[in-house]
Amino acid sequence: MLLTVCRSQRGNYITVKNIMVNFSTNRVLCFVIIQVSFVEVFSKNITDSERFLLIRNSSAFIDKTWFLKKLFQYNFILLTAPPKFGKSMNMQMIKVFSDINNRRENTAKIFRTTNIFRDRDFVINHLCKYPVIYCSLRPKRAIETFGDVYNELKMSIGNTFLQHEYIMESSKVDNDTKNKFLEFSTLKVEDCEIGLKFLSEALFIHYSKKVILLIDDYDYSITQSLFNKELDSEKIGRLIFRLIDNSINLNEFLERAVVMGCVSYNLGVEYSGINLLQRFKFMETKDFTPYFGFTRRETELLLSKFGLERFSDKVFQWYGGYCYLYSDFFIYNPLSVLKFIKMREFNIHWILIKRKAELLEYFESYYQLNEFITRLVKNETVTIQLVPSLTIYDVENLKNEIQPARFSHEEDFSEFYLFLQILMESGYLTFAEKHTLLPTSTKVKYPNIEVKKIFEQILKRLSATYPDNLY
Repeated sequence: MLLTVCRSQRGNYITVKNIMVNFSTNRVLCFVIIQVSFVEVFSKNITDSERFLLIRNSSAFIDKTWFLKKLFQYNFILLTAPPKFGKSMNMQMIKVFSDINNRRENTAKIFRTTNIFRDRDFVINHLCKYPVIYCSLRPKRAIETFGDVYNELKMSIGNTFLQHEYIMESSKVDNDTKNKFLEFSTLKVEDCEIGLKFLSEALFIHYSKKVILLIDDYDYSITQSLFNKELDSEKIGRLIFRLIDNSINLNEFLERAVVMGCVSYNLGVEYSGINLLQRFKFMETKDFTPYFGFTRRETELLLSKFGLERFSDKVFQWYGGYCYLYSDFFIYNPLSVLKFIKMREFNIHWILIKRKAELLEYFESYYQLNEFITRLVKNETVTIQLVPSLTIYDVENLKNEIQPARFSHEEDFSEFYLFLQILMESGYLTFAEKHTLLPTSTKVKYPNIEVKKIFEQILKRLSATYPDNLY
């Protein structure tokens, strides 16, 4: 067996086998056509783009390339799905497929045997045809203050500029633009909110082509502020909304914009650019739901590849169960399915320890949640009120209502339902009944055994902490 060490875009070295490598003339971009191990796929030392290229030709690859055609029907779109359900991977698929910086013949090799190549006209019109800006707004470090959030946002913008350093060598870009580009990339510009719009203009000047803008994890800091009373949710929300609004509103250099996150926040009527975004929420629209997570057919195909089809029913019970609002259509947690295939063990693979601690803190403070989760663990369904989308004011109000002393007064139920909706959009709950129209209230349940065990662990710890209370 031939083993080769290949250098990635960030200077990391990835051990691969049976590779074919090509390099772009504009960037050191390594396209790897490879059979990879699960160790490489789950490595934390590679970028999402590198991970997509690794997975593409691994046994774990699930072909969701029709997502590209569906996506290109919209100019401005906001998509939400729970953590680890493939949002960033889909973003990288868009980038790899569309980026004009990538050599067309190399990219064609990556996608040639996928579904999207069956649509010849779409491939001709869109493969490697656009400058692409990818910006993740997920902080790299812990955020404890608004200053931390702002600095991390500034860093994200700077890193996005560094992906396009070739602009500094462009004969089409004037010196003033280059100087400002350098200021953004070296974090010397305070008004980072206009950065992505400026970058789209610079790329348009260089390529004479309109730009695709990809913004990932837009909601991370807003939702994180829910678990930190020192963070001003409204202030953070307005900062992020201004960035997105400035990037989209009256931006003549954009071909399309794609924004992704976990929770769908109502961004406010004062942001006209943001209001151009068409919203599609996980499990509430058939257009995009199949492209996040694994469908039953995809999961069974994966299990058969690894000789694990005998576990099909049990895998559904443990990691499936996310129910589409309007029909009997189910989605599986993709990370948990892949971890099961790798480890051959039914266990909790999805939730992070940090998030479990955050949930525990809220359950300690919010008595109604304890009662609610206890009923779910007993396999009961519970009716909750829904709002079309959450606002940053909802988050701030929810934070203000929850105090160290526990309470169970009826007037607190509006905030209680808000938190349950955040849990639902984050993947901890799912619909327990079908509807013909989007409801204002619905029955919910836990989706699978994995989530049930998460709640059981939290309730067990609460019972040990507060033995005089029944959970």
